[in-house]
Amino acid sequence: MGKFHDFLWETDKPEFTLRTSYLIPESALRVYRGLAFFLAAFIYFWTIESVVSSLPYLTDWGIIFVGSYFLCSSLCYFIYKGEEDVDVKKPVSFWKFVVILCEITFSVEVLIPIYYWALLYPDSPGDQEGIYFVKTVLEHAVTPALIYIEMAFGGVRFYKRHVFFIILVGLFYILCNYIATVVRGEPVYDNLTWEDITTFYFLLAAVGLSLFGFVVGLGISKLKTKRTNEVGGRYTNL
Repeated sequence: MGKFHDFLWETDKPEFTLRTSYLIPESALRVYRGLAFFLAAFIYFWTIESVVSSLPYLTDWGIIFVGSYFLCSSLCYFIYKGEEDVDVKKPVSFWKFVVILCEITFSVEVLIPIYYWALLYPDSPGDQEGIYFVKTVLEHAVTPALIYIEMAFGGVRFYKRHVFFIILVGLFYILCNYIATVVRGEPVYDNLTWEDITTFYFLLAAVGLSLFGFVVGLGISKLKTKRTNEVGGRYTNL
């Protein structure tokens, strides 16, 4: 367990960065995370009927991931009130789960808006009118923006070996999509029919976009760390 932990986190003492901010005060980041959670919760309850019904739809996964991340990151302010509360050497810790959740959420929310606006929206006239358009914007623009803002001002560090979790989530969604298609007798998304090689190409592109999102997140976290070390960029610790 210890060796696997050290492999994933690249050290036996990973840095606790969940309560650090970049360029803005830590108090502002705390308020933002709370507000982002309530907005994500509002989007969830307005647009999603149930967790079960949302399983075939990656957009719904994204909303759940975003809301869960901001809830969990906000809880960290209550769980870890000081440095003495953080045991960085403990293999299984809540804050480590939250870091992984952030990595997954950002990666998925790079994929979702690109895939939807480029491939699905043009052929979905119902999503372009009235209240449905408002919901579409909330789901595919506002929700991703919440985690993008977090990445801009939060200090969560990405770890390259956590790409394992991105691939795992991708494979699990592909399985859910396939099962839903078989059970329903029709594709969840029109271009994922599971009847020809085109489905494979679209799935490959989707996985590639998720991995691209992870690489972007990894680059952002490294750039912020480097910038801070070089010119004294503003990080606020516990």
